[in-house]
Amino acid sequence: GVPQSGVLYQPDLRPCGAYMGLITYALPTWSNNREQVGIQLSSPLVIGQKYFLSFSTVMGGYRVGTDYYDHPSNNIGLRLSTITYTPSSPVPIDNLSHLRSVSIISDSVNWVKISGNIIADSAYTYLMVGNFYDDVNTDTVLYGCGTCYNSFSYYLVDNICVSTDSAFCNGGVDVVSCTVSVPEINDDDHLKIFPNPASDLITLTFPDSGW
Repeated sequence: GVPQSGVLYQPDLRPCGAYMGLITYALPTWSNNREQVGIQLSSPLVIGQKYFLSFSTVMGGYRVGTDYYDHPSNNIGLRLSTITYTPSSPVPIDNLSHLRSVSIISDSVNWVKISGNIIADSAYTYLMVGNFYDDVNTDTVLYGCGTCYNSFSYYLVDNICVSTDSAFCNGGVDVVSCTVSVPEINDDDHLKIFPNPASDLITLTFPDSGW
């Protein structure tokens, strides 16, 4: 939930009641351990067109009692692709992204905005979020307190923007009506939700009941 998310506390960037979190680095014993989130774009990028990219992030600050497991790292970013990926075939960790935080982000209170621009060299159809750089090319800061375990780097992400409008990605997206999406419902669940995502009203149908 928001703002109490598991074992960390973080208010949302704007009052939409949602953000996502992912591990961007883990102990070297778990080589190149990463979590990734992706989505299909509403339309492919146009080759040769300039696009502006941005997102906001904050370090999770993962704590259980007095034990602290999180530590800062860099390289959280966005990557575009012409192909889709799956949990069994994830994005390769090959030191490539279209936007990333080169600096280490250690702020676990204030959201940090990362922004840039590209000229599309492919008709990209998918967008992924994560750290696509290997352990050797990822910088971290290790905490020295007695109950700091430095197990992983965990970051929250919100307000991702891909647009031909620089003003939209640099402030305009902050005032867009909240859009909340829910997990896909399978047909055998006998429940349908539409539209998904939605920003105002949704419709629920229960085929077996005739509602």
